[in-house]
Amino acid sequence: TGTGNASLTVTPSSLAFDFPVDASDTQQVTLQNDSDVPMDWNSGTARVLYVCANFRGDFLNELRREPGIGKVDYLDARYETPDLATLQQYDVVLVASNFFFLDGDVLGDALADYVDAGGKVIQASCSYTSGYEIGGRFESGGYAAFSVSSSTDFSIRNLGTYDAAHPIMEGISTLQNYYGFPTALTYGSVLVASWDSGAPMVAVKGDNIVGIN
Repeated sequence: TGTGNASLTVTPSSLAFDFPVDASDTQQVTLQNDSDVPMDWNSGTARVLYVCANFRGDFLNELRREPGIGKVDYLDARYETPDLATLQQYDVVLVASNFFFLDGDVLGDALADYVDAGGKVIQASCSYTSGYEIGGRFESGGYAAFSVSSSTDFSIRNLGTYDAAHPIMEGISTLQNYYGFPTALTYGSVLVASWDSGAPMVAVKGDNIVGIN
């Protein structure tokens, strides 16, 4: 990104494999940086859709650098709403808001259908806050990990108690935040981590829903 023309050369440009039953094959691929600047690259495979009622921000680039992630697309939900066919092109859909969704109810219905079909949703701030929330079946059908919050709680908070064995918290022992919401877990959600204020920070619901406050 930002280097102009394509600057990563791949040799060979294509690979062909012929597999008899129970056979395996290994071929070498060489990557060369033809630009004048250093480049980070990873071979992750996870396909992520970032649905956010906000500007892109630095978070999008940071997400793309995470190991295991192969593709991150961004959709500005202030101006468009993804349908089920769009969502199903991805392994994970991350939803956040700082402005109003174009249609929170239509978005919620599509997300509920996506989860029903096996998709995974990460619901982050402020998409469970009144006026900025994911609506539709995602809210009314009990998919969300957090209840809708009608107020804010903006103050410096630090990581409190948490399940250190949970994979979400792997490598995390300190964390600080300012923008918080006095939400609560919905029925069936399991708390993974709390803020030192006592407010929930991360919760999961089944194998397909994560809530981040």
